[in-house]
Parts: sequence; structure tokens; C-alpha cells
Amino acid sequence: MITRRFEDHPLPVASMGNKRSVKVICYGNRAGGRKIYIQAGLHADEPPGLVVMHHLIEWLDGADQKGAITGEIVLVPVWNI
Repeated sequence: MITRRFEDHPLPVASMGNKRSVKVICYGNRAGGRKIYIQAGLHADEPPGLVVMHHLIEWLDGADQKGAITGEIVLVPVWNI
């Protein structure tokens, strides 16, 4: 069973006509008890975290297809928007 889901969390509006949000990728079950939170892209001049996140998402997609994820994994690929 595939558990991956995408969430969009709106941020407060700083000025009229400006809309921003944080994109989140979640795996597993929220009621699973354990939770892991990983974020990358906090600073715009630090690309290694983004590369690692890209490969982590590929790896987690495979684990998710096998049903190997217990608990919940929350990924924020880019925080600095």
C-alpha cells in the first residue's frame, strides 16, 4: 500500500497579493507512534541537503512500495522560499 502524500501548508501573508506555502512530503501512518522530521534547503547557498533529500525521496518511495515504513516520515525538501 502506497502511503506517500503531499501536503501544502500556507504561510501567513506578508503583503497583499503575496501567497506562499511550504510543500511537505509524508510517508507512513500518522497514528504509527514514531515520527521522523527532516528538512533541507534552509539556507539558499547550501545545496548538498537538497541533493541528499532528492536521493532520500527515491529511497523512501521504494521502501513505501514494499510496505517497509512504520511510523511517519515527514520531509520538507525546501524551507527557504
